[in-house]
Amino acid sequence: MEILSWLPVKDLLRFNYAILGACNGLVCLQDSCIEDKFKEYWFRIGNPTTRVMTKDSPYIRLNLNDYKHPFMFGFGYDEWNDTYQVVLLDNNKNQSQKLEVICVHLITSMSSSQCSPVVPQELMVEILSRVPVKDLMRLRCISKWLNTLVFDPTLDPTFVKLHLQKSSKNTHILLTFRDYENDESRYCAAPCSLQNLLHNPSSTVDVCHRFNHDYTILGVCNGLVCLQDSYRGDEFEEYWVRFWNPSTRLMGEDSPHIRIRFGDHNYPYLFMFGFGYDDWSDRYQVVFLDNKLQKMEVRVYYLGDSCWRNTLTCDAFPALSVHGAYVCGHLNWLALPKCGPGYRWGTVTINELEIFSYDLKNEKCSYLSMPDGLSEVPPPDVPVLEVLKGCLCLSHHQGTCFVVWIMRKFGVAKSWTLLLNVSYEDLHIRVLHGLPALPVILCLSQNDDVMLLASYDSAEFILYNKKDNSIDGRELFNDDKFFFCSYDFVQSLVLPYRN
Repeated sequence: MEILSWLPVKDLLRFNYAILGACNGLVCLQDSCIEDKFKEYWFRIGNPTTRVMTKDSPYIRLNLNDYKHPFMFGFGYDEWNDTYQVVLLDNNKNQSQKLEVICVHLITSMSSSQCSPVVPQELMVEILSRVPVKDLMRLRCISKWLNTLVFDPTLDPTFVKLHLQKSSKNTHILLTFRDYENDESRYCAAPCSLQNLLHNPSSTVDVCHRFNHDYTILGVCNGLVCLQDSYRGDEFEEYWVRFWNPSTRLMGEDSPHIRIRFGDHNYPYLFMFGFGYDDWSDRYQVVFLDNKLQKMEVRVYYLGDSCWRNTLTCDAFPALSVHGAYVCGHLNWLALPKCGPGYRWGTVTINELEIFSYDLKNEKCSYLSMPDGLSEVPPPDVPVLEVLKGCLCLSHHQGTCFVVWIMRKFGVAKSWTLLLNVSYEDLHIRVLHGLPALPVILCLSQNDDVMLLASYDSAEFILYNKKDNSIDGRELFNDDKFFFCSYDFVQSLVLPYRN
């Protein structure tokens, strides 16, 4: 019999197995021996695919004088308790009218000495932590234990973190943009590999998730996306957030609302939001900077909490960016802390421009300096602060050039490095009247030599090779797509809610 070809030779030599049944790829084999008036039975469970077999089960002894009618065995699986069972039906000692289950052997409760060839649970967790999320989502239906491991952190709170640690970093991007369709604008999100985005940006844009609600994307962290929603009344606005995991396709519930009265905030004292993660407390946080004329209050919402909490009060400042850039446990915004309410951008000097940084762990704020090589005269457009390959990144105009800086080590001013300085002529972006719109950095190759940009002026993706100062490719995109942004992305099992 082919199904027994995987048995050890020494077992084949004493072969006396009967096959009770098969379930979920496992085969139950029965063996027996007769001694005087007694007959003993025992079982083994094997997997022909993996060629793994348990040792013999405990024996069951039956007195043959008690049975005039046959007794019966069966093998099956209890999905609720996640146990494989061997069942003996007793014909009740000469009483054929009544059947009674007298022996149920639970395979999952066998001792380690009996099940030594079976993969230990600790090793199984280690193996599963290396399996991609997409495959885990398919596998979770085969076992209640596996489904609980993935979606109930109370079983093993370390598994989601372990899986996150094993996941590949800097290999995936979440591309987001707004799309105008059927007279309405909606955000879209496209998780993709770095290589696919670099070489097929148009195809990546075409295969995306379009939200059916007018969310704003605040940020992405450990595979979790923070979505912001709002309501505008006559005298106030309300904001709230919810979380979404594109890999598991799970969405959380709305957070408590924040109400903002229109008269409380006057330009340039903008209110700001940011999304990040504090690994020390293992909490995902949405930070709201209530930036009024004199003082700024910092409020924080923790994923799964029931309210927004005040954590800090500091001096208000004119803000230049609305959404914070998350790096190394800090949220960062461009700011003008030395300027008053009546400032004009054209009169700002470079030493007045700083980065406001909020520490999620210690609930403190500080200011980071700009790159030393930054031009002394501010460009016509406000610089853009974002994150590239886990590092803080600053892009701006300088003359007729596009300039990009990157902070290689967060918080260390001397680690600012000039990443790109290229003329718009070399990028083949026409400069007719004034300067073009600032190109958007979408991603950077692993060796930092190739950069993908989105240009709104020409409505195209530009693949620029800075090593050769050449254009490696150009692809057009529809001009009904705008507000392109990209985030470092990792496929994770992080839940968008608290159990």
